[in-house]
Amino acid sequence: MCTAKVSEASRKMRNTIRFLLGNLFDFEGPLGWSELEEVDQYALHQLHQLRNEVTNHYERFEFHNGMCVRVCAVARKIRATPFTHIAMGMAVLNNSAFALLSSYASNELSSFYFELTKDRLYADRRDGPSRRAAQSVLFYVRASACRVTAQPGLLLVLTIPWHAGDR
Repeated sequence: MCTAKVSEASRKMRNTIRFLLGNLFDFEGPLGWSELEEVDQYALHQLHQLRNEVTNHYERFEFHNGMCVRVCAVARKIRATPFTHIAMGMAVLNNSAFALLSSYASNELSSFYFELTKDRLYADRRDGPSRRAAQSVLFYVRASACRVTAQPGLLLVLTIPWHAGDR
């Protein structure tokens, strides 16, 4: 992924998170499955599929275009520590997983679900069941976004003190 594409994808992810947080400021707790509208249930189904796919990428340590082999070879050449190996991997880690997240945020959320629910979120009564149903989905999306993006991010954060000499 080139820098411009990564930058654009990151911007879209930030905007998605901003939308989620902006519409959850008065959230009072999720509704049950049976209380959700069909489009909300569909959105949660899509979210469940995304989480499974991203988790599978992380569990298999998948890199984009054979990067795993290249990173491992370079790490062996420079006698890298495990932390260096992780940090090098983070530079190219899970372009597949990142692409899935980016695509989901752009296509499934911004272009589809957010557009369908804006009226419900902005115009319905604060305690209305339709608005609360949409907020329930946003709540689960926000929680899942934190979980799936924390996995590689946490590894990167753990390597920073090592490279800074704070051992």
